[in-house]
Amino acid sequence: MLGLSLGATAGISASRLSGPVTNLRQPGDFAGTYAAVGLGGAWVLGAGVVKLTNDKGVTIALEGARAGIEFAANLSGISIQLECRHRSCATSIEGPTL
Repeated sequence: MLGLSLGATAGISASRLSGPVTNLRQPGDFAGTYAAVGLGGAWVLGAGVVKLTNDKGVTIALEGARAGIEFAANLSGISIQLECRHRSCATSIEGPTL
């Protein structure tokens, strides 16, 4: 996974985020470049949310607890690639390229 972020962050914290993936029609749709919008904050305990959307319409909505002292707001780009490591994989997970 590669990423780029533009925004403001002040402080230090640790986050544990989870959430649903929507608009996933086939496993190969998960791979791609995602645009992300994030916002979060913590004063000892807090919360964070991130919404990621790729060019295939797949959306990942993450939220969860944050611990530390921090405020963050940013726009990011994240590239996610899938790799099959099982010997039975004969083709790429990403599917055909048109």
